[in-house]
Amino acid sequence: MALLKRIPASTLMETLVATVLIVVVFTLASMLLNTWMGTSLGRRSQQAETYILELQYAHENGALKLPYEEQRDDWTYQVTEKQQGGIRIFAFSATYERTGQQIERHRAAK
Repeated sequence: MALLKRIPASTLMETLVATVLIVVVFTLASMLLNTWMGTSLGRRSQQAETYILELQYAHENGALKLPYEEQRDDWTYQVTEKQQGGIRIFAFSATYERTGQQIERHRAAK
């Protein structure tokens, strides 16, 4: 007969409070994960943008031969020359191999 004893049920208010607490915890956790992932992606692209600036500096000082391509830390860097309306434009680009994320900067010839 001990098995058939009634277990006291929680009230509706206790159930609602518990549900709200669970929802708040999961919302905060998802916001933290989203921020963390965004920060790690931003840090990865920041390194690529810094290297593109280094390539621009090397090009301006004549230390870079065009067309240029380099594979470095899962990024492919390219520097190419284009003509647009009689103006020489240099395109500096970086592509992240895992996701296909691309960063591109253009400079007109001086």
